[in-house]
Amino acid sequence: MSDILSQEEIDALLGAVASGEVEVEEKAGATGKPATVTAYDFRRPKLISKDQMRTLHMLHDTFAKGFANTLSLYLRTIVNANLALVEQFTYGEFIMSLPNPTCMSVFSMQPLEGLAILEINPVLVFVIVDRLLGGGGQPPKEIRELTEIENQIILTVVNMALEKFQETWKHVTQVRCVLEGRESNPQFAQITSLTDNVLLITLNVEIAENTGMVSLCVPIATLAPVLGYLSAQKWISSGGQQRDAGVAGQCTRFLEETNVELQAVLGTAEMTINELINLRPSDIVVLGTHAEDEVVLNVEGAAKFQAKPGLSAGRRGVQILGAIEDQIEDTVEAG
Repeated sequence: MSDILSQEEIDALLGAVASGEVEVEEKAGATGKPATVTAYDFRRPKLISKDQMRTLHMLHDTFAKGFANTLSLYLRTIVNANLALVEQFTYGEFIMSLPNPTCMSVFSMQPLEGLAILEINPVLVFVIVDRLLGGGGQPPKEIRELTEIENQIILTVVNMALEKFQETWKHVTQVRCVLEGRESNPQFAQITSLTDNVLLITLNVEIAENTGMVSLCVPIATLAPVLGYLSAQKWISSGGQQRDAGVAGQCTRFLEETNVELQAVLGTAEMTINELINLRPSDIVVLGTHAEDEVVLNVEGAAKFQAKPGLSAGRRGVQILGAIEDQIEDTVEAG
């Protein structure tokens, strides 16, 4: 049994340690190695795990690509958007990082409680506005507040971003992004306490030679009910597998909205250049078909359908009888 030190011996030992006469050995852990200390900031606790952060990275990388594609079609120019940051900050740190004035849109993620912010850097805003108004997409020399007309123009881009953000989050949970208000001064957009933790998603958007940032700030308290769905395993097994389908659906939707030119070829005729030059009003050109014959319907100059001409509600039109490709295949199989 070890000896018990008297109070005088304890005082003498503490005095020797304080004076430096006795060196204190570093306490070793169970493995015999010195114990390691992990730094922890109690002012900014990490409320989202590393696994959830990885899922958020994958989720918003998809958002960045989708937003870039949508904005490219809207501006009719190449737009690149890269995910620059997904991190936890305090709301006060986010507000202090913003310029004044800027373009801030406050929105809700129903049915989740609380508000979030979409911020578009003013340099990027003026590039977009200049591009849409027929300019080359150049920002002004000095940043100023937006006019009412410019606010209405950029509102379309804000709604596009919120729609894409809502579409991205459907792989985690169904939310509906509703625009609640807009601000130009960051100090006036108090959606939560300055000390509350928020999730900050930042995109680096490049339009021609100009670059600007698009930021999304969501209070972690708002995301608390759905944090359990942010594990990588759940996302890959559900939403991750749907990404390809989502991209295919987006491409299909864009194609369905594309205008094409249709031409119903009622018939053809051959004539010489001399006959063509000498054509006069009231002359008749005889075609190689009869009125009751089927006609070819061209799509962007390519023969695609067999059709029958007629009237529909008093207007001239054609009735689709079948695709020409299908008839060719049937003929080959029959042969």
